[in-house]
Amino acid sequence: MLIAGETVLQNRLSTVGFVVFWLGCMVFTAMAIGAALVDLFRVRTENRDAQRALIEETLREVEREKLRRKDTDAGSEQGKK
Repeated sequence: MLIAGETVLQNRLSTVGFVVFWLGCMVFTAMAIGAALVDLFRVRTENRDAQRALIEETLREVEREKLRRKDTDAGSEQGKK
């Protein structure tokens, strides 16, 4: 759109048409920036949620392993008595 506006359309559009064309270009650019920002915030939110879930799952695994070892150690001590 930039190349067309500066070359082909510059001589063919009236002053008002030229301004409207460039306003349309600005609107499309603003929409693209808005879509990029929405995507950025969505990806950041998903990433934060995934990290939180990973940390919680890791902590649960550590707790299960701790309990398993405690049970195993208690069982082996009873066997020795």
